[in-house]
Amino acid sequence: MNAEHADTVRLYATRRAGAPEDFWRVSGSDPKGCDLICEDDASRIRFKALIAMPGEAHQELVPLANAAAELSAPPRWQIPNCLALKALQDRW
Repeated sequence: MNAEHADTVRLYATRRAGAPEDFWRVSGSDPKGCDLICEDDASRIRFKALIAMPGEAHQELVPLANAAAELSAPPRWQIPNCLALKALQDRW
């Protein structure tokens, strides 16, 4: 998990758990969530539902990763609307 998904683990820590930017890694998980560590700092992300099997953790983590990625994306008003820009250019 840590080697293959380092960027996602960082998003979990910074966007979901509110931790500072740094090199975070998953140190463990249980039916309620995952523990994240970075040097002497620790944080936790909670699953929406209790899990019973290890494979269920993946089902909980994917939506959390997607939500964290959306939180890190620029707000929609900062993304240029190409059609609106084209219309402005045509008016000039």
